[in-house]
Amino acid sequence: MIKEKTSAITALQGFGEVIIVFVAFFVWIKYLETTWVGPFQDKLVGWDFFAHLMMVVFPGVALLISRRPFSDLGITRDNWRNPEVRKITRIAVAELTVIWVFGLLLPHLLHGQRPHLLLPSNYFAENLGLPIRLTKYIGWGLTVVFTTIFCGLGEEIFFRGYFQGRINRAVGRQFRVFGVQFGWGLIFASLIFGFGHLIAFFNPLIDKSLILHPNWGEFAITFVEGFVFGLLYEHTGGVVAPAILHGFIGLFFGAMIFPN
Repeated sequence: MIKEKTSAITALQGFGEVIIVFVAFFVWIKYLETTWVGPFQDKLVGWDFFAHLMMVVFPGVALLISRRPFSDLGITRDNWRNPEVRKITRIAVAELTVIWVFGLLLPHLLHGQRPHLLLPSNYFAENLGLPIRLTKYIGWGLTVVFTTIFCGLGEEIFFRGYFQGRINRAVGRQFRVFGVQFGWGLIFASLIFGFGHLIAFFNPLIDKSLILHPNWGEFAITFVEGFVFGLLYEHTGGVVAPAILHGFIGLFFGAMIFPN
């Protein structure tokens, strides 16, 4: 009985901690959107770099408070050097490239459309007096860095390294699929990943009507993506492989667009 109570308390502590961190993170970034940070990001860098930086800061603070090692976030030197990680990421990126080329690029090229990066506005040229060509290069750099590092690595540290890893340590990994052992951490992290994208553009501090217009299609897609990232996390023991895959998905299918 004591062991069962201890397990229940451990589970409640794990789920309680990650829910508190997620709510605190959401409230903080939505508040910052009402300050100078929101316009600064929109106009100067074009992407929400600060919010994704907070995806590393908030779980980092949680680890400091609980005196747990930062390796709990799923990014270690051994994981970077893991041959299995390199093998999986090479295969995954190659498959993504094939899907993108034959599923999107060639059909659009046959219709006379060429892809381009979804770039920030020309704020630099308009307000800082920089040449248009230079702002274009800066826009390319900001887009690639945000998509592959801040979005790919930042979100994987937050959702897989912290959320999934924390729940795994609280309740264990009871299931197996495709030979990969996982637990409720993967399911919870995938749900919260989808939910995070569902409410990404909702700010109760600005939208006084407090009416959320959910895009359930976006939720479903990001939930499935999160589940795949979570399986990679469990299989490789860290966030490196899912972060690389996440970054390339964001670049290929999010930032690289075709004109209508």
